[in-house]
Amino acid sequence: MSISRFFLGWDEPLIELANAFLKKEISNESGKTLIVVPSKQAARKLKFRFKENFTAKEEILFGTPETALEIFEQSELKYADQNQQLLAWAITLIKTNFEQLKNIFPIVPNDRSMNWALRTARVFISLKNALREGGLNISDVSENKEWDFGDTSRWKELSRLEQCVESSLQKNGTTHKTIIGSKPDNLGHQIKNIILIGLPDPPRILTKTLKNASSAIDIKIVIYAPKSIEDELPNQECFVLSDFQSLPPSGFAEFHKSWQFYVTKNEFLRDNLSVSSISTTGQIKQPNQLLKIKAKIQNSGLIEKNNIPI
Repeated sequence: MSISRFFLGWDEPLIELANAFLKKEISNESGKTLIVVPSKQAARKLKFRFKENFTAKEEILFGTPETALEIFEQSELKYADQNQQLLAWAITLIKTNFEQLKNIFPIVPNDRSMNWALRTARVFISLKNALREGGLNISDVSENKEWDFGDTSRWKELSRLEQCVESSLQKNGTTHKTIIGSKPDNLGHQIKNIILIGLPDPPRILTKTLKNASSAIDIKIVIYAPKSIEDELPNQECFVLSDFQSLPPSGFAEFHKSWQFYVTKNEFLRDNLSVSSISTTGQIKQPNQLLKIKAKIQNSGLIEKNNIPI
């Protein structure tokens, strides 16, 4: 088995080119096939278009990167959904001892209500989701000595908090840990072919998973672009645009010797008045009734301003 790359061109809409490619590549002898596209809507459209004039004996699955990850998941525990994670994080935050988390919470919060816990939990879940796309957990970052972010103690505290949430989830038979799969000798799903269509930037956890499985599964990567750009791939240039001025991790250039980096520096904003947060004051909006909102305005510039209408 192998990983191969195909270029569709730009001559027609992607759905038409993808449909023609699938009819050419898939036959009744292909075996069980998983087709991965960017979104559920794209999966529905391509599935409908493909099955209009084609009937396959073998099962053909249409799904998203999340679908593929669920199929290759090796953990015996089910991955917790968003609400399960949110509740587990919120309960953990309410019960936790903040004296042991001084680097995350330098000041102990006065408000430890469920509303506060849910708001704070969403921040940690957002971090978890960003790391998951790279196939990482918070504990992976804190334990890797090669990554120097200058905040080791904070990452260790985040790792302990993550483990508390994981323990809470496991009591209910779920997990929020990222587990890279799948081993080629443990393919209970019987998938023989995987076709990725129109995924310009697939999550890294997906690429790692498919790489592990490529010795037993035929994987095709279908690119919506003309074949003429193949000689220009991969484009190893990175433009770093950030408002947060900080030094990069030590030794990062040694790990990316073939890359060219362009780092820009932004001038300090002298005049910068912005809405930092906004929320509704009521839970129900009646017909023909104005919605009341509560906004927090922050001046992070150098110019003092008063009585500014919103």
